[in-house]
This record gives sequence, C-alpha cells and structure tokens, in this order.
Amino acid sequence: LWYGTTGSKTLRGEAGDDIYYINGTGDIVIEGSNQGNDTVYVYDGSYTLTSNVENLEIRYDTNIDGNGNNLANNLTGANGDNILDGKGGNDTIYGQGGTDTLIGGNGNDYLHGGNGNDTLNGGRNNDTLFGGNGDDILNGGNNNDILDGGVGNDTLDGGSGNDILYGSPLWTGNTGNKTLTGGSGNDLYYINGTTDVVVENNNGGTDTLYVYDATTYTLGNNIENLEFRYNTNTTGTGNGLRNVLTGAEGDNTFYGLGERDTLNGKGGNDTLYGGDGNDTLNGGNGNDNLYGENNNDIINGGNGDDLLDGGGGRDTLDGGNGDDDLYGGAGNDHLYGSPLWKGTTGTKTLYGGAGNDRYYIDGDSDVIVENAGEGTDTVYLYDADYVLPDNVERVDIRFNTNVNATGNSLNNYLWGAEGDNVLSGLGGSDRLYGYGGDDTLLGGSGNDRYYIEGNFGTDVIFDESGNNDRLIFNSSINNVISWTAVDRDNNGQHEDLFIDFGNSKSVTIQDYFDNTNDINDGLGEVERIQFTDDGNVNFADVQALLT
Repeated sequence: LWYGTTGSKTLRGEAGDDIYYINGTGDIVIEGSNQGNDTVYVYDGSYTLTSNVENLEIRYDTNIDGNGNNLANNLTGANGDNILDGKGGNDTIYGQGGTDTLIGGNGNDYLHGGNGNDTLNGGRNNDTLFGGNGDDILNGGNNNDILDGGVGNDTLDGGSGNDILYGSPLWTGNTGNKTLTGGSGNDLYYINGTTDVVVENNNGGTDTLYVYDATTYTLGNNIENLEFRYNTNTTGTGNGLRNVLTGAEGDNTFYGLGERDTLNGKGGNDTLYGGDGNDTLNGGNGNDNLYGENNNDIINGGNGDDLLDGGGGRDTLDGGNGDDDLYGGAGNDHLYGSPLWKGTTGTKTLYGGAGNDRYYIDGDSDVIVENAGEGTDTVYLYDADYVLPDNVERVDIRFNTNVNATGNSLNNYLWGAEGDNVLSGLGGSDRLYGYGGDDTLLGGSGNDRYYIEGNFGTDVIFDESGNNDRLIFNSSINNVISWTAVDRDNNGQHEDLFIDFGNSKSVTIQDYFDNTNDINDGLGEVERIQFTDDGNVNFADVQALLT
C-alpha cells in the first residue's frame, strides 16, 4: 500500500540474495532451489513463505502474521501483535514489540519474544526460548529445550525432555517473579532462590536446582538435587526424595532428611546431617562436622581437621587428610585412619562405639578408643608394629609387610600376612595365624591355638603357660619329613621340638619338652598337635616319631 501500486504481482528473483517488498495478500513470490538467501518484507497482510524463500520480516506496527516453510527461516515481527510460526526447519523467530505468539514447530528453533507479554512455544526438537521484556509464557514442547524468561513475571514450562530453565539469578540480569515447571525429564533450574518458584510433578525425572543469591533454601516436592553457587555461607534442606545437596566454598549447613542422600560440603567449614536413609557425606576442604545420623552411611572428611559421627547403622568413616576424630556410633562400623595405601595424612582418633567395628590404620599415628562391652572389634594393620588397645579383640596384618602385632588381656585373634611377622597374644586364650613368611607366634598365658596355614616358612612357637594349647595345621599340610628334639643352645639340653616339612618349611615349638635334660620326662608347652587329615598327635605320639 505504501508504494501506491495495485494489482497482484508475481515476483521471480532467480539466482542471488533477493529482497521482496510485498502486500502479503495478492503478491506471489517464486524462487528456485539453491538460488540464494532471499528475504520477504511484508507490509499489509499475513503471509506464508513460499518454497525456497528463507526470510520473512513484517514491516509497520500491524497485527499481521507470518509463517515459515521447511527451510531454516528467519521470521521477524514488528511492534504489533504478531503470530509467527516457523513450521519445519531450524528457525530463528523474533517477536519484537507487541503481544506476540511465536511457534517453533519442527526443528531446533530459537525464539525471542522481545518487548511485550509474549507466548513462545518451541514445538518439537531442541529449542531455545528467550522471553525478553514483559510477562511471558514459554513452553519448550518436546525434547531438550533452554528457556529464559528475561525481564518480567514469566511462566516457563519445559515440557518433555531434559530442559534448562532460567529464573532471575542476579548474574543473568533477569528480574521479576518466575514460575518454572520442568515437566518430564531431568531438568536444570538456575534460580535466585527467593522470588523464583519451581514446580515439579511426581515422576518428572531427576531435577537439579542451582541457587545463586539466596543463602537458605529448602527443596520443594519432587525435586531431587540442590547446588549453591558463589562462595556464600548457605543452609540447604532436602525432602523425602533421594537428594544430592552441594555447597560452594562457604560454610555450608545441609540437612538430608529421608531417603539415600548425598551431601557435598566442598570448601569451607561445613556441617552436614544425613538424617534417615543410607547417606553419603563428603566434607571436602575445611574443618567439617559430619553426622550420618540413622541407617548405614558413608562419611568422607576430605581435607581439614574433621569430626565424623556415623550415628546408628553400619557406617563407613574416612577422615581423609588432617587430624580427624571419627565416631562410629551404634552398629558394625568401618573406620579408616591413615594407612599408607590410602595416601592420607594426619593423626586419627577412632571411636568405634557399640557394635563389631573394623579399623583400618597406620600403626604409628592412629589411635583407637573402645569401651568394654562394645562388641568384637578388628584392627587391619598395614604399615607399622602395633599393640592392641584395651577392649579391642582382633588384629589382622595386611599386605606382605614385616610388621608385628601384640594382643592384650582379652581372648585375641591375631592374623599375620605373607611377611615375617611376630604375633604376641599376651593374656587370654588367643588364636594366632601365621600364614606366609617366617613367623614367630607367642601365645602368652591362657589356652592358646596356633594355626599354620598353607604358604608358611620357618615358623617358631613359644607358649608361656596354659594346659590346653594347640598347634593346628591347615588341611593341605600333612607331609611331615621328620620330628626332632633340638638342643637350641648347644648345651646338651634338647628342649625344643622341630617339625620338618622340607622345602624350607618347618615349625619349631620352643620348650616343648618340660625337663630339658630328658625328652621322656614330661610335656612342657603346647599340649596337642592337630592335623586335619590325620587327627591329633599327643606327647606319646611325638616320642614315638622322634628321629
């Protein structure tokens, strides 16, 4: 109309990037395939791009509409209320001013509402929707979409797929109150934590909130994960789902509540409460206080001087680097000190509490505290000689190390490894297992049992007292070559019994014979020698077997 001409025009641009100025009702544009990147400027009526034409722009502030085709179109409105529909293809659609409706259709589309209260629908495939200024409604549709309301009180709905939705965190420059609904799929929300409202339905996927500006936030219904951004001191609370709560570099306080939660303190001096459920707590850097509370928890202190408290249940506690205090609480717990194989440093104080606890320690720096009547506890020893503290019953040497273990007044179990170990039972009726290497087993007082396992070397047994001590061989050991009374000190007194199995395998029982001047005078120490296949060998049998 502005050109002053009348009639219907048929326009053929042919090859090249052509520009058409049309009325949108009577004018017809014809373009061949691959004949350039062409643009239609529409002034007076709604228009649908014909085949092989890429771009449409509405001129004047009129309320007319534009439709794309199956190409990757650029559709641009004016300041009127426009409806722009991209149809097929990967389209870019700008509403500009006015109250616009933008429809992506099929394809991976970009929709920008501009000014005004706009409605944006992504349609199918992976779309990006930006509301701009005004109170907008954004609907991502199918697949994995990105929705950003911009400035204004906006409503965002991701639809199906794994969507990303932006509220009004300060760093985006967005303002206004946002209502964000992810729909089905695993959605990500970036929010300020104060004016933004997140709505998720049941079984709507595993969703994550990134909170930037608020220092306190509680997860709403049907939302699983919460992560604070920026280095602020924050407080986060989960819900009844399986939550993941993650802090930044500030001092964080997290409450997991029910279900199987994961709480990550990261930097700062954090306080984490697992609540009910089998939770995992990770302190990260800083001096943290970590409380597993109920059920079976895994607690990792990380770097810093931490306090770990398992609470009830079968918990696993690992202090990490630093001087840490670990409290197992009730239940059969696993507590890790600083054995070399873990690569952690610092002095650990380990309190197992009630239950049958297991300690994994460096024998030099780690300290174990157990009260009487709190279960049957086991120490796994890796790096240094060790004496069992009070109220701990068992020690198990790990790796092929030549370290030694000493019991206490209880009935101890002492296990060697493949190295040359000295195991000392002291008081109580103890059980000593030599395993590989050239071991020395000292039962001390009490009725002790000495176990010789398959890959033994030249083992020595010294039994101090008791009247029911036993030497027990593994079922695979039965090929004795000789039984010999040995004059250990070359003084004519044959006090020791030497049992030779050949191939550098033997067992010596020191002071086996009571009267060192006469092997027939009576039994000294170790009252019974037991082979699994051949039964027991008593003192009379030994006398008959001597060579």
